[in-house]
Amino acid sequence: MPADGPDGATLTAALLHAGRLHVAHIGDTRVTLVRGTRIEAVTQDHTRLRSLVAAGRIAPEEVAAHPDRAVLNRALAAGAPTAPDLLIRRLEPGDLVLLSSDGLHAVVDPSALADALTAPAADVDQLADDLVALALEAGGPDNVAVALARI
Repeated sequence: MPADGPDGATLTAALLHAGRLHVAHIGDTRVTLVRGTRIEAVTQDHTRLRSLVAAGRIAPEEVAAHPDRAVLNRALAAGAPTAPDLLIRRLEPGDLVLLSSDGLHAVVDPSALADALTAPAADVDQLADDLVALALEAGGPDNVAVALARI
């Protein structure tokens, strides 16, 4: 939400059913689908800066250091736009589904995150611990939330 506006919350819910990933998403928690070495961002952040990047008003490289990087333009809050994105993806055996808060994706180098996610099939509990450790080692100032499922 705007820095001078009301507080808001994000909500990202995922349901794995009948070979499909169903997602309801609002805010800046992310859903990522990993298939082999291919990483797909299922959700898009609902932040002011992502809107500015999409409009070509700032470069993607400017986001990480920008003071408004966590300002949401869509969230669960009184008076805010609250319509979630509703998404569906087909799943295949071996796929990895990651839900992560900005405490992970805002602080961990994207190449380090990609390396961890595409490493040979690790136990998802250990991978979750490894991802949290990466965020903490990177000095994550925010909460870190990670949920994983391997199909």
